[in-house]
Amino acid sequence: MHTTVFITILLLSLLMFGTIFKLTRWLHPVEILLLFLFTSYICQNMFYTTSSSYDRLSVTTEHLPFWTVRMQFGIVFAVALMWVVGIQRSSASRFIKISAIFLWMTGGILIEKGFLLVGILTSKGPSWYPSVDYFFVNDRHLRHHSFHGKFTKVVEKGWASMSEFFDWFVHLIEPLLPKKFDRNEGFTIFITILICGWGYILMKVRRTLNRVEVVGVLLFNLLYTTVGDYFLAMPPYDYYDTVDRNSGEFSDILLQNLVYPTTLFILIHYYVRYTINKVGFIIGGTLILTMLEWVSVHYFNLFTYKQWNLGLSSLFYFGVMVLNILFYTLFHRYVRKQQKRGRISSST
Repeated sequence: MHTTVFITILLLSLLMFGTIFKLTRWLHPVEILLLFLFTSYICQNMFYTTSSSYDRLSVTTEHLPFWTVRMQFGIVFAVALMWVVGIQRSSASRFIKISAIFLWMTGGILIEKGFLLVGILTSKGPSWYPSVDYFFVNDRHLRHHSFHGKFTKVVEKGWASMSEFFDWFVHLIEPLLPKKFDRNEGFTIFITILICGWGYILMKVRRTLNRVEVVGVLLFNLLYTTVGDYFLAMPPYDYYDTVDRNSGEFSDILLQNLVYPTTLFILIHYYVRYTINKVGFIIGGTLILTMLEWVSVHYFNLFTYKQWNLGLSSLFYFGVMVLNILFYTLFHRYVRKQQKRGRISSST
């Protein structure tokens, strides 16, 4: 059954990916690229965070289920969301636009339910998302307060509901909190403020890349780190853990979504500003990223290696630098060409 589902999702992914070019009726090719990077990142990242931190929904620890889910969230679900955006840009009626949104949401839930039934996903609780429980619990509270009781009773039950909400919220975020706040959380906060502040200064004060290129580089690396981290740190591979837990937590979210992509943007900024030789830039960037990881591991215990080591990280970062140079070069060339043709504003 897993093989059949894998082949089905693979074919569906190819089919959905092939429809991206039809979106040029409503979206510019640059918008399509950036939108795909964003939707693929956000769909995979949200699933990664909820499935790794909570017991209610997780991928069966086998290779085929792992890649099936990756294709579903990284391509099928992401491209479907792009079509929803395209329809919002079209001249379709409001009913069709709203229906497209609900169809996307419903389709995602039904596919996940199907994955649960065939064993691609596993669930250890009565439902697979804490937010689903929250929706129905609050729906019951709203109905109760709308149709029953006098004002004083409503106030009393309102306080009780707030207490229940606070208890629910603490229970919800508990899997994302560190086991204890120590030097690795302190280092994470420090490096996040430093890197984000540095990146902000380069974007606002000493800007070298235009806005479209900045967004492109950030989105490319957001997607890259989501794919890479999920592949390397999650079962069935599970080569290392980040910070205190073997799943996503707040520090991991900061590192993955802010520190990593902004660091690569900073490196690309200096590559462009000082026209550094490509080979030298790749080697230098690899050494910088490897050194940062060495410091974070040996002094702040930010990573716990299982079947991993610093040498493998160096190879990974080498690939990161090569792909970033390739992406920026091709993307920059295309954006400049579109600006000369007047299809993209030169002020972007």
